[in-house]
Amino acid sequence: MFMNIAVDRVFQSSDWIVLVFFLIFGLLAVLKLLYPKRLNAFLGCFFSKNYFLDYATELQEKYSLFHFFLLFVQNLIGALFLYVFVIKLDSNAVAFEFGGYLKILAGLTLYLFCQMVLGRLVAFLFRIDDLYEGFFLLKFSYLKVITIYSLPVLLLWIYSFPGSSFMSFVAVGFVSILLIARWFLIVINKITLFKMNSFYFILYICTLEIVPLVLVIKLMIQIN
Repeated sequence: MFMNIAVDRVFQSSDWIVLVFFLIFGLLAVLKLLYPKRLNAFLGCFFSKNYFLDYATELQEKYSLFHFFLLFVQNLIGALFLYVFVIKLDSNAVAFEFGGYLKILAGLTLYLFCQMVLGRLVAFLFRIDDLYEGFFLLKFSYLKVITIYSLPVLLLWIYSFPGSSFMSFVAVGFVSILLIARWFLIVINKITLFKMNSFYFILYICTLEIVPLVLVIKLMIQIN
């Protein structure tokens, strides 16, 4: 009961959440204006390979405005989703507020950065650049799409059903299903490459998924 009251108070008094949503939709609007066809193809890449085929050349431009805006949107949405999830678990949620969101945003950004750096390091050391490039492209493209897909669910979770345990289950379940589906899509698309490099693939997964998470958790604990 107290937790639900705390959640209601946080959401009702947190105008900064509105500003975060405003920034997210503003960035998506800019992308829609500058890259209408590419954005539509990107949003459909979870169900079709057309985006990876039609924009193969553009996908090599890792530091383009399109990628930068999508990365920013991904981190903003992902951090907000984790923020709401933490509020549901934390009885001191009223005091959490904007500072807590910034910590989560920083932690998520650091985690993804560690994944990229460690991934490139492993690829360089074991000379599996082809495996890295293919895996990296699919993994992070699907992750960006998943965060955008979760945006309507996040809006309902915060504004329509802020105290609903069932909505929490739906939101977390929805994102979990998409994350699991992402791995199936990655394996299906790169099955031949994974069979040829099964040992390196397992090593790569451990490096990308486990080590960065441990580093970020230890760092966040030390900061707190």
